[in-house]
Amino acid sequence: MTIYDLVVTGGMLVLPGGPVRADLAVNDGRIVALGSGFRGTETVRADHLLVLPGLVDPHVHPIHAESYRSASEAAIHGGVTTTLHHLYVPPDQDPVAFFETAVPEAEALSLTDFAFHVRLNDLHRTQHAIAELVRRGSPTFKLFLAYGARGIMVQDDEALLAMQAAVAAGGTLLFHAENGPLTELLEGQAREQGLTSLLDYFATRPAELEAEAVQRLLTMVGLSGCPSYFVHLTCRASVRLVADAKLEGLPIHAETCPHYLLLTAAEAAGLGPRAKMAPPLREEADREALWRALAAGLIDAVGSDHSAFSPEEKEGLASVFDAGYGVPGIATMFPLLYDRGVRRDRVTLARLVDATAARPAEILGLADRKGRLAVGTDADFVLFDPEEDFVIDDTSERGNAYYSLYSGWSGKGVVRSVYLRGEPRLVEGELLDAPQKGRFVRRGPAGTAIDPRPDR
Repeated sequence: MTIYDLVVTGGMLVLPGGPVRADLAVNDGRIVALGSGFRGTETVRADHLLVLPGLVDPHVHPIHAESYRSASEAAIHGGVTTTLHHLYVPPDQDPVAFFETAVPEAEALSLTDFAFHVRLNDLHRTQHAIAELVRRGSPTFKLFLAYGARGIMVQDDEALLAMQAAVAAGGTLLFHAENGPLTELLEGQAREQGLTSLLDYFATRPAELEAEAVQRLLTMVGLSGCPSYFVHLTCRASVRLVADAKLEGLPIHAETCPHYLLLTAAEAAGLGPRAKMAPPLREEADREALWRALAAGLIDAVGSDHSAFSPEEKEGLASVFDAGYGVPGIATMFPLLYDRGVRRDRVTLARLVDATAARPAEILGLADRKGRLAVGTDADFVLFDPEEDFVIDDTSERGNAYYSLYSGWSGKGVVRSVYLRGEPRLVEGELLDAPQKGRFVRRGPAGTAIDPRPDR
């Protein structure tokens, strides 16, 4: 009888069709068999547990208070084994050179496997980088239609140039869709009027300005045929636009984030700058539309949009407009979505796992090795207790986050253990500092898969 390196036995494997009672066998860091009766040099018991594929978070920010190390620690606690980082290339630097420096820096620190979405602006100058970065195994790029005052907003002509270059090279573009000039006009007016609260900030970035930007980008997708991915959609108007565009056959994908599924603007009002993010939280009708779209697959993926700040960047400021943009959430994302989603019949377990693992892996070029429990994929898996109680406090987001939006919330569903390429990273809730760190994952052009094994 074959003796495998590792056998996981007694659990329910969460496969695309739903949970199946089966065992999992691992050799050389890859899944090599699913079934029963396996023998292993090492055996992991998963009785009464769900065995999930390692989650793939398509939207992580290892900046501000967070580093590649601390962000990956938070990710592991949340069952995330592959992080796609938004690489914030300074506006005056060459994207290719910056990327080449970032890869070894992240490999030295990260506990998760990772890839990058390279931020581009000034496309008249930087569009050449798209083809070169695709050749170097990094085919996804982030563009902002907002934040003109910070020097990173792209104009419509730049967005179309990027789409044309991406189509030619086999790239995929990710878009932050808000009407930047109008949000800045409204913010300026609010500041002049002395408005300082979180709800005042939310009012400067209304849902209409998100939907308008989505519509504008969809027009450009129709002209170019560029595979495009809309990050952190928040509102029912955007959902309707995405649904119509998908029916028309446009090559688009949509993401939302846990905070838009879990909180409304009114519920978060008392959190002040801690709940400042862009786009902002919306209304109850928007939240329910997002849940329905997630359940139906119109929203393809859920990304944490994890971004941690120091207290000085969020607290004690004269105005919410001076606080940092972003919230932590990677460590609590799956347990909260399981409790508020699966346990409340808003979404099936299979669809939630699809949206947090398989689907982002498929869209972003990782499906040949990440996001599924399947023969030939990396042995990334999570032991999840669906019945264990949790209570969130301000330490629950891990990493360098100093608060949680969900402090005081309780529910059921706890990440117990996490394995990356067959090696333990978290065991019974305790983080292990494994000697082997995470790896940069090379990806092929959009719509293709590459075998990364010879060079990893």
